[in-house]
Amino acid sequence: MKIIFILGVLAFSTLYAAEPIQHDVAAAKEFLAKESKTVVLDVRTAEEFSQGHLPGAVLVTIGGDDFVERVKKVASPDKPVLVYCLSGGRSAKAIATLKAAGFSQLHELKGGVTSWAAEKQELIKP
Repeated sequence: MKIIFILGVLAFSTLYAAEPIQHDVAAAKEFLAKESKTVVLDVRTAEEFSQGHLPGAVLVTIGGDDFVERVKKVASPDKPVLVYCLSGGRSAKAIATLKAAGFSQLHELKGGVTSWAAEKQELIKP
């Protein structure tokens, strides 16, 4: 009986640990400052990306059967990834897809680039 309980606790903690963490702008900035190896993943379109993106962001537009493979070219499933889009819809879909593919350290910028800009944070424009 103890073994079943221990296995249950381990399974629950593994599932819980894989849950994405949402960050508001201040928490995201703090997280990125502490976790310098985090991949900042923008899942918007190329046109949206060119209108302004977070510093250090990598563009991998969500969609297509090869989305996970394209992300794996820039991010490792066992390393932190901060995902964002315009306001949160596409990033939530991206996170669900990446979680199902085994990414274990997923983070989301709550409110996306819209909240980032509203807080007057730096946006990179070509």
